[in-house]
Amino acid sequence: MRCSVLLALGAGQVALAAAPFNNETTTSGGRGPQPTRRPPPGGNSLPPQVGDFELYGCAGSSAGFPTFRKIVSTDDLTLEFCAASCPTRFFGTYDTDCYCGEELDQATTRRVVPEMCDIPCPGDRRESCGGRAGPGLSRRQSVPLTVVLSVYVRRGPTMTEPPITKTITRTTTGTITSCPPHFPHCPVGSRTTDVVTVTTEICPIPDFHKKKIVCFGDHCAPERPCDKCEHHRIVCQGERCRPEVCDNKEDWGKLVICKDDECRFSQCEGEECRRKIVCFDGKCAHERCFGNECEKKFVCHGEECKHEQCFGNECHKKFVCHDEDCKPEPPCDDRCRPEPPCHEKECKPQHHCEKKCPIPPPPKPEHKPEHHVPPPPHPPPPPMPKPTGGRGKEASPQPSGEWPPVQVAGSDRTAAAFNFLGAAVGLIFML
Repeated sequence: MRCSVLLALGAGQVALAAAPFNNETTTSGGRGPQPTRRPPPGGNSLPPQVGDFELYGCAGSSAGFPTFRKIVSTDDLTLEFCAASCPTRFFGTYDTDCYCGEELDQATTRRVVPEMCDIPCPGDRRESCGGRAGPGLSRRQSVPLTVVLSVYVRRGPTMTEPPITKTITRTTTGTITSCPPHFPHCPVGSRTTDVVTVTTEICPIPDFHKKKIVCFGDHCAPERPCDKCEHHRIVCQGERCRPEVCDNKEDWGKLVICKDDECRFSQCEGEECRRKIVCFDGKCAHERCFGNECEKKFVCHGEECKHEQCFGNECHKKFVCHDEDCKPEPPCDDRCRPEPPCHEKECKPQHHCEKKCPIPPPPKPEHKPEHHVPPPPHPPPPPMPKPTGGRGKEASPQPSGEWPPVQVAGSDRTAAAFNFLGAAVGLIFML
């Protein structure tokens, strides 16, 4: 009996010790219990590069990452979405939370084994968004002590990798059947081989940037202008926003606010102008600004518009520039109405920018005969026959030239007849 009690107590202690690691809920920034997402069967990973960032590692902080700030919590979070959201040197993810930071305290931060970052990102379960570190000591930190983050660091100028190239060689074979008239020696029947080599530079980083649209205040724009891209406007129904293709060049940069079927262009006031919305690969989220990130003006040179840092009264306005002369655009009144948003099947599919890296011109194809057949030698012209009166067969004179002699049917009989007629005329003249 005593042994049974001891075994029961021991089993209870083992269960309590394993509880922090097997619990079906986890804590994210004091938001209360959240469901822990099981990793997919194939496992989730930390890719070595995400956009402009490269992997720092799965890391924990005994001080709770005091220099990091949570920017957004979204069920669409991926490593790419967090990278698109952070203007800082570092970013870190945990479950649905994205953190940005300029510094990483090496004294209080340490890398752990990658397997501890085992929570699949909610927006892409193939990626890892942090993990659990065990019981926490305090919840007053920027990041709870119970978690580890998937941390990435922005690549600097010295960390830029050389461009990745792809070479394709195309080989075409054929047979020469004829040549132009001016080609003197035509190797009819020869086989030819054309070899064309094309080297293409692959651009992984621009592919990341072309999926990103950012709104500050009343205006939205892709992070990098692209003259060959479809323009998109951002339409918000309450807190839910989405990009849609916009064919109206005058309206694509304006944030559209809709309530039911009533839509208007955003006209922010006060703190509302420090609103930030990030859309990446078709998913959008309202976010906090890091530092003075939201102090922006919207500057347009022709059809190319972008956000720029501003100061004082320039902020949260649109400027239209002609060369170096930039003037603020008057605000739109109530007569300006956006086109109604599309609904499901009516929406055009989104196509991201197709601007490619410069491609070197391909080499000109060269004809290289596999087996060169020399042209037949030209036969020397035959000697002129001596006129005779005989009836034997004689070779008919042929004109000299490049073409071989042409044999005409009946030519021997004609020559004999002419010889006989000449002899008869000569005999009559003598008589």
